[in-house]
Amino acid sequence: GDSDAKADELARKIAKLRELFYPDDASLGRQTLRLARQSANARFGAYRENARWLMGGIVFVTLNVPGSNNNLGRNAAMDAEHAARMAANFDWLDAAVRRAAGRDIRGLVVFAHADPAFGGTAARVDGYASFREALRAHGVALAKPMLLVHGGGGGVDGILMGGGGRYAPGMGAAGGSAPSGGRPRMPRMVLATSSAF
Repeated sequence: GDSDAKADELARKIAKLRELFYPDDASLGRQTLRLARQSANARFGAYRENARWLMGGIVFVTLNVPGSNNNLGRNAAMDAEHAARMAANFDWLDAAVRRAAGRDIRGLVVFAHADPAFGGTAARVDGYASFREALRAHGVALAKPMLLVHGGGGGVDGILMGGGGRYAPGMGAAGGSAPSGGRPRMPRMVLATSSAF
């Protein structure tokens, strides 16, 4: 029906964007960077936007996590797209975390478009639940600084603290919080947003 036609149109637009903006393994800009792209793996050949690079001892990774509930809960075609894309995202995030675990690496920066709603969502079907859980688990296990930058606003909107990956909303700075009478606990993952996306 009409929703299937919209899904087909969206798929064509995404294919065109990939063709225009991700034609090879170089970044955009005057001074390009050599990127590792997930599309080098035939299993995930469509996902050229998922890229990784290393700079200054930090692993940087991009993931295709869009807004509007991560494209979940609208119709069967979009739910299928969500499932395939998130399988690719999880595989790519796992690879980035493995690389970031190396002794020569100081931390990991993850870029995604959507705010994964760590504070919760009112959606009937939560399109970000599995992404949040993957970020929490990796942030706890990595035992190194991990920064999530998403395009859902501006500022630091929360911090995942300590071994349990507890979410502390509304933190105005990334300096950690101190339990009463104790030493400040450093964040495992800072959730920053950028209005530049």
